[in-house]
Parts: sequence; C-alpha cells; structure tokens
Amino acid sequence: MTSRGVSLAFAALATLWVLGCESVVEETPNTGSSSSSGTTGSCYHEGEWMAVGDCQCAGPNCCSLCCCEAQDTVVCSDSCGDSCSYQGNTYQDGDTFPAGDACNECTCNAGNVNCTEMECVTCELDGTYFAIGETFLLDSCNTCTCLNLGATQGVVTCAPDGCSAICSYSTLGFEADQSWSAWDDCSQCTCNTGGSLSCSGSSCTCDPNAWDRVYVNDSPTVCETLSYNCQGDAARFSNECGCGCVQNPSCPQSFDCTADSCDLPALGTACPYSDIST
Repeated sequence: MTSRGVSLAFAALATLWVLGCESVVEETPNTGSSSSSGTTGSCYHEGEWMAVGDCQCAGPNCCSLCCCEAQDTVVCSDSCGDSCSYQGNTYQDGDTFPAGDACNECTCNAGNVNCTEMECVTCELDGTYFAIGETFLLDSCNTCTCLNLGATQGVVTCAPDGCSAICSYSTLGFEADQSWSAWDDCSQCTCNTGGSLSCSGSSCTCDPNAWDRVYVNDSPTVCETLSYNCQGDAARFSNECGCGCVQNPSCPQSFDCTADSCDLPALGTACPYSDIST
C-alpha cells in the first residue's frame, strides 16, 4: 500500500471512530477484476469501484459511510438507524432542535425524539407559535409582538411600522392598494387610495355561529350601507352571512384568569369575544 493509501485508510478509520457507530464489513464479490482499471488495491461496492482508503456516502443525508479498508474489503458505519424525523426534518443522534411551539425543545436519542413538556405562555397565529416578547413582520406594513397579558396564552398585537399607512383595520395599518384577508377567513379587504376600506365576501363557507365574531346584520345588501362600530380591537367584516365584528385570530376561545394574574382590561380590549374565567 502506498503512503497515500495508508493515510486515506487511517483517515477513514478515524472518521468511523468519531461517528461512534458499529461497523459492517462487506466482502467484495468476485467480478473477475480487482478494479475498473485493472489495478490491485481496490473494492467494488454498490456498482462502483473504490481505491483503498476511498469512502462513499450511503443512506439518507449521508447517514452512513462506506470505505475500502483493504483489498476487496468494504467497511460501512451503521448509523442510519440513529437519525430522527420530526415535522418534516431529519436530525442525527444527539441533535437538539425546537419543538415548534416557541417554548420546548427536543433531542434525537437513538432514533427517538424526546421533547420537554414545559407549560409556557406563547402566542399562536395561523399555525405559527411565537415566544413572549418576540417581534415579527406580519406584512410589508405591520410589525407584531407576542404579549403576555397574564393569561395562559399570549396575544399578538400589531401596528404599522415604517410604511405610509392610510387605512386602519383594528390596530393594523395598510398602504393604498394593499389587500389582505379579513379575520373572518372569508372576506378580502383592500385599502383604497382615499383611505377608505372595501371588504367583500368570497365564495367560502361562512359560519354565522362562530364564537369569535358578532353579526350585526344577516343581509349582505343591508351591510353595504350599514354603519357600526366594533368593540375593543375587533374589526369589521362582511361576507355571505352578513356583516359584523370579528376579533384578533390569535385570541383563544377562553382565558383562565382564576389566579388573578390577568390584565383584564387589556384582554377585554384585545379579545372582546373570548370567555374569561375569573
């Protein structure tokens, strides 16, 4: 074996030792030739020839490494079974990663995912969780923050920041010609050049008994000319079921404030249609 071959073989063995995995030895089949080039000092593995000291990736995300350790002898690390799959991502044994709730974390342990189960106050908006105090961009105009108002779940509040907002929708601001989905999940709103809002219902199915809104009229025709105000930070909407006020989608259906830790006035303003237990 040449000095280069010895060095490569030693490096491959060192790599397998660092991986800390069991090894699997494969004998090269008798193909009638020692290598694709007719020289000695090589291995045949998975349809390819390798020189002694060379290695190939194997398995998903190169979770295993196969190396030609000696003439006709391939040694593979056996680490693929130690990886973990969580929420569409693959992690290696020992990796630590967020649980996805902006609070807990998980660890990949011998193919199993173990997560902490702390009870944390976080905010949830459209399936995404935010930590208390976390600030994020809702769109090109509004900056939002996850606030702890003393309850078991936080509330997202937003305000226009760094844009020339001329329309107001609850605490949100929008620029001329900007469109967004109303909080009732049915209406589409647009900020007109003069600063007025126009919201129209779509063909989606609306629920007149939804807990997070109040209807002031069930006639879309009457709603076109109806003038009314909404409680707290609730916003106006109009769809095929009529029109009314709907609250912030980050508000849960109920708050447990029996421990007297809630900021009741702030909760009542941000989430006027949520049940608050005191």
